[in-house]
Amino acid sequence: MIIPLPFDSELFGYPVGKSKIDDSWDEQKFLLEASDFRLLYLFSDEIVKRSNSLIVHHDTKLVFWKSLTESKQKAQLDLYQGPLTDEICKLAFLSGAKSRFKTDPFFQNQEFEKLYLIWIKKAIEKKQLLAFPQLEGMVTLEVENGHAKVGLLAVSESHQGKGLGSQLVSGAEHFAWQHGASSIEIATQERNKAAVKLYQKQGYELSSRTYIYHFCNSSYYID
Repeated sequence: MIIPLPFDSELFGYPVGKSKIDDSWDEQKFLLEASDFRLLYLFSDEIVKRSNSLIVHHDTKLVFWKSLTESKQKAQLDLYQGPLTDEICKLAFLSGAKSRFKTDPFFQNQEFEKLYLIWIKKAIEKKQLLAFPQLEGMVTLEVENGHAKVGLLAVSESHQGKGLGSQLVSGAEHFAWQHGASSIEIATQERNKAAVKLYQKQGYELSSRTYIYHFCNSSYYID
């Protein structure tokens, strides 16, 4: 079954939907149902055998999880309450450097930039953006029902390789604990080897792996 995605469709300017691939998935039936969409995201717990060349694997999403205990570390990050600046935008774009929205050549109308600008704007509005005082790096964090989720995380290009990534993760954990979270999760791409190594070093365990495919419907006509 294909589920329409109104947010993505409105933002990108063409019909977007998503579908889950499981044991009952039928590729030919899917292709018939896909005719009303320009782009479809397909999610699967396993690698998918497919015959249509337009169904392309673009990401393997890894979700890492960690149980939080009381942190004695003083938080190194501040809750950012300023405006949306060029520096903040650059950090947001850096956080998605290996995102499927950045790497898929189908996206040629600034879809990546539009999406990440929306995400960072919402994080500022909801007071979910933590940053170093001089904006050397930032992380977005959502805490709900005792669980925290890291969204965007990036270190500025001029400060990479100085251990600030570890400080961002530790600071996010400290903030999450202070706000009632007993666990935290972080998602990244399997190809983002540096991020995977960082999270494992920080004590995170892999909790899920999802294979993500894009179907770009070349026969869909946009007036």
